[in-house]
Amino acid sequence: MYDIYMCSIVDEMEESELSIDDFVAVWAAHERASARLALAVGRFDASYEFAADGAVTIAAWLRHRSRMSDRDATALVARGRFLRDHQAVAEAALNSTLSAGQIQALRTNVTRSVASVFDAHAAELVEIIAPLDVRATEQACRLWRRNAEAVTEQPEPAVPERQLVSQRACDGSLIGRFVFDDALAAEFEQAIGTALTWEGNDDLRSVGTRQADALFDVVAFFNANHHKTGTPRHRPHVEVSINANDLTATHCCATTSDGDPLPAST
Repeated sequence: MYDIYMCSIVDEMEESELSIDDFVAVWAAHERASARLALAVGRFDASYEFAADGAVTIAAWLRHRSRMSDRDATALVARGRFLRDHQAVAEAALNSTLSAGQIQALRTNVTRSVASVFDAHAAELVEIIAPLDVRATEQACRLWRRNAEAVTEQPEPAVPERQLVSQRACDGSLIGRFVFDDALAAEFEQAIGTALTWEGNDDLRSVGTRQADALFDVVAFFNANHHKTGTPRHRPHVEVSINANDLTATHCCATTSDGDPLPAST
């Protein structure tokens, strides 16, 4: 019935735009239909019905018959298997008790080592997270996973690895990637959240720009306030070298202690 409703709403889009309530209804119907498709894929996978077409795997069959990308096919198979193996979650997906985002949060935290524990807790956990938004659901699922790991035999945890790699681009900007463990991630998020600013409705900065500006404020504060044992003064924020005759020039160029050029605007 909800599929018919969704189709009727979409058909009417030519005559009028969707209202907010219609959009919510159509999206819920879309997620229920997506759950049905994922469950079907999970059943095809278990029954090997796809082999009748000569496909070796269900993902290969999806790529061929549904013209899916490798990424989409792999994601759909993983979701179908998860819903197939956990009936309480499947029912919650089919009746819109849980959103796709909430189900993804469950999938991320129901690892192989705690899957057996999850089977006993699934119905109760679904009830707990049902009224939550996705972020709160992720937090609740992580807490559940850690508690589940505490009562199951787990291999010796690996030492968390932290990485931060960066390099200067041709235009002088700094580009890189980072991997933070839980402890560093918590400190980082707290620092950025504390430094994050918003100047009201006139603030046209994107969230990414605001977070970059917050990081600037964090490191600038450290440069201004750090101290080192045995050092009677703060180290300079940035060491800059410039020819004295260039100070009054319209176009001047300075360099940092590392030899990187700084344009006049900086």
